Amino acid sequence: PDLRSYMVLNEKFHQMIYHGAHNPVLEELVFQVYRRVARYRRFTLRAHGRMKESAKEHRATAEAIYRGDADEARKAMEYHIDIRRLDHADFVTFLTRLNEEAHSS
Repeated sequence: PDLRSYMVLNEKFHQMIYHGAHNPVLEELVFQVYRRVARYRRFTLRAHGRMKESAKEHRATAEAIYRGDADEARKAMEYHIDIRRLDHADFVTFLTRLNEEAHSS
């Protein structure tokens, strides 16, 4: 799918995961954070192959949930979160460098 379609599907996927925790307070808190980083997510997903890799990570999580393998689902989601965290950290570093270069000229 194109980036816009993927973003919609990505949000729905994550909402289902949060909802599946059966903890409305946690669901709301996590979704607030998810929404706050949405603008950065668009940029990181544009990186070469990142959208495809993210979809694979989602598939691994969904398949583990479908099988009822909670441990594997947790591992798959932790991997996905770790990779995304690194993507966002790289993006923030990139923005910081751009800002520093703009102000040093």
